[in-house]
Amino acid sequence: MTPRRSTGRSRAELLTTARTLGLHGVTRLPKEALARVLEVVRSRQAAPLVRLETAQLVFDRPGRAKTLDLRNQSGRPLRLRLDVLDDGSGAFTVAAKAPPLLVRPGGRLRIPLTFRPRAAGVLMTRSQRHWGEARLWDDDAQRFVGLVPLVGRGPGYVPLAGLSCIYDPLPEPPLHVGNSPPAVSLRVRPEIGWSGEPLHVEWSVSGAETTWEGFYRPGDEVLPAGTFTDWGGSTGLAGVSSRVYDATFGRTTTFAIDARNADGTTTERVTAYAKTAVGYHAASTPAGGVPESEVAGIRRDLEDIERRLLGGCIRDNTELDAFGDPYLRGALTDDILAAMQDVLVYTGPEKLPTAHRASRLCEGGRYGVTPSDRSFVAICRALDADSLTLLHELYHYAATRDNGNEEKAFAVSIGCF
Repeated sequence: MTPRRSTGRSRAELLTTARTLGLHGVTRLPKEALARVLEVVRSRQAAPLVRLETAQLVFDRPGRAKTLDLRNQSGRPLRLRLDVLDDGSGAFTVAAKAPPLLVRPGGRLRIPLTFRPRAAGVLMTRSQRHWGEARLWDDDAQRFVGLVPLVGRGPGYVPLAGLSCIYDPLPEPPLHVGNSPPAVSLRVRPEIGWSGEPLHVEWSVSGAETTWEGFYRPGDEVLPAGTFTDWGGSTGLAGVSSRVYDATFGRTTTFAIDARNADGTTTERVTAYAKTAVGYHAASTPAGGVPESEVAGIRRDLEDIERRLLGGCIRDNTELDAFGDPYLRGALTDDILAAMQDVLVYTGPEKLPTAHRASRLCEGGRYGVTPSDRSFVAICRALDADSLTLLHELYHYAATRDNGNEEKAFAVSIGCF
């Protein structure tokens, strides 16, 4: 029988060490088992096997190669395994001529990595941020030894099979009735408009002991660079269980109904956004604390698209003839230019009207969406959507025939960039 190895320390000493390390769940272990646990914990808290001399790899454009540098700090040769994870773009890879990941004690290793997003599917933006991680493992001991973040800027693609920019707004929700806790229905129509345009508000409450009605507004509609704004307003007892009235748009306003009874509280809020002009004909975007830089960005995108269209990027694109549709190189350019003049542009999901929250803008690589009622276009700045993205959506918004065809929208937009 193999004799047990003596730890040379009493159980009381081992328990004191365990408590010092915060290991309160091992106090009932036998002495030998407790000693083994402490040995493992101490080994993991020891100096790292590898010193990463590269804190982060940043690639400013596709095709670049950079090296991940490390030094073996252990007293033995290390056979490493490198796992490269990314955002699904396949952008980060180990260079084909990378050396074997074997490094002697005290030695250094340089691992070349390349950045090149896969050109697969529909190009939706010319330059977006790509993220990844390079994870290093001690392949012999199956132990994690380090991680290096990877960042790059390059084109963003979406598989054509999964691309569907046009969606149907949700139907009008029914008034709901209940009393545990109270039920609240609040409708504001429309939820965006120019100053002076009509605004309709109606709300009802059931099962409430008290009902509070509130109104809130941002301090500024458009924010200069380096500034921010909060929202202020007032609330008071409504004194009624329902209200219907007509008003006119002025400043951006959030309408809030708060209904309470012994079983709980139900609150509903709807914001009616004021439109602000972007400086391109009558085109607009929601205000309500929008940065000036965002407004200017929309104007630049529209002006960029206009310049390209007037330069013949659609009319002169002979590759569009493959669709057998003369409309593409014919009236489409004029239709887009006309529609752009008063288009409403959203740049994220936060301010979308209630009926359009199901658009899934910015989710799963959705760079842009256009509702089937063509009431606006929306692009996702969080995904670095740009003027190429906006032109793609303007095809869906403006084309008078076959406007839901993603292949045509892609061919039109990519041909201009």
